[in-house]
Amino acid sequence: MAGNALTQISAITSMNLRNVSQRLTSSVVALVGIAGVVMVLIGVLSISAGFKAVLTLSGARDVAIVLRSGATDEMGSGLSQPQTRIIADSKEIARDAEGVIASPELYVIVDVPLKRTGTAANVPLRGVGQQAPKLRQNFRIVEGEDEVARFHDAATRTIRSFCKRCGTPLAYERAHSPHMVNVPRALFGSRTGRQPRYHVGIAELQDWTYTGERLVPLKGYPGVVWERPKTKKKRPEGMF
Repeated sequence: MAGNALTQISAITSMNLRNVSQRLTSSVVALVGIAGVVMVLIGVLSISAGFKAVLTLSGARDVAIVLRSGATDEMGSGLSQPQTRIIADSKEIARDAEGVIASPELYVIVDVPLKRTGTAANVPLRGVGQQAPKLRQNFRIVEGEDEVARFHDAATRTIRSFCKRCGTPLAYERAHSPHMVNVPRALFGSRTGRQPRYHVGIAELQDWTYTGERLVPLKGYPGVVWERPKTKKKRPEGMF
């Protein structure tokens, strides 16, 4: 039985090989199609394996990313400032001599013009906290660090950052709010989704330059006025 089976297999194989010249076109098409499918499959598996390897190598066992419930990535997540404080105050968060090692971060996509064509291109932008270098192994500032001057005010426990060349205020940090850095809205070249509430140089204000809410002095900041936030009126009980 085994000999008959081998004889049949060899006969069929020999017949197919002798007929290859008569069906060369269809054989080549089938061979190219199979090779194309294999190449596509290898490419997809390579992308998956490479992406997994990048995430594995760039991550760390002692670093965790906290997302809101239901979010599948950083861009789809959002946490309020009180929530970030609760996370940072958790006993599971590591600490050193400078305090909690946590970095509330903002991750968005911005439009940046290409150097060659000038057309807009999507570029990821990440805003990090002061503790980011301790959480990211390869974190480094490649440009601009020498252009920023920092002033530490021990009395008020604040840190002010300025441009060394022109003196423009860049950031303002407070010790009682370590997870928040104030950045002047005027530094942005596009809309930020927030309207200005603080105004400086109000003595030179012209009647036609401002038509918003009534401005009041900001306590502790001479010469600065702001729009007092509106308080929501409590709804009477019994009303729907």
